[in-house]
Amino acid sequence: MKTNIEKMFMKRVKVIENILKPKNIPRLLLIIAILLVLYYFYTTYLIEGMENSELSPADFSEVLNNKNGKTMLLVYADWCGHCKSLKPIWSEASSEVNKDNQKMYMVNCGGDSEDEKKIMKDYSIDGFPTILIFNNGTYEKTYTGERTKEGLMNEISS
Repeated sequence: MKTNIEKMFMKRVKVIENILKPKNIPRLLLIIAILLVLYYFYTTYLIEGMENSELSPADFSEVLNNKNGKTMLLVYADWCGHCKSLKPIWSEASSEVNKDNQKMYMVNCGGDSEDEKKIMKDYSIDGFPTILIFNNGTYEKTYTGERTKEGLMNEISS
């Protein structure tokens, strides 16, 4: 007598056998082709539009890779109230600004990892939020202007 688990397993095996029948191979290939096309569009176009996404402290070198333009980096902490207020403004500005020669990133340095400590030390960050400006991959200054969408957009466009 078969147990329930064995019965369920046999049902799954029959489904797989049915899918792999020669008459179903063209459908299976079509599904695979569609998935590959979707993956291509996702990696080519959708991820490209997500440039304002957050970097991990370990991936900080990504900021330094923009050798032909201006980069703004928001250094923040999850627990910081001012950071929580600034993040929606930052996201809105960065979604409009990101181009080949203008990038806006965020990095959470509110923890105790070695990578976070290195960023904090290297750029003399002693409070949150801090906005760093890089030009052609080289640190230029700490932004002290208005924490508004317009202020951020004016700075990165200058």
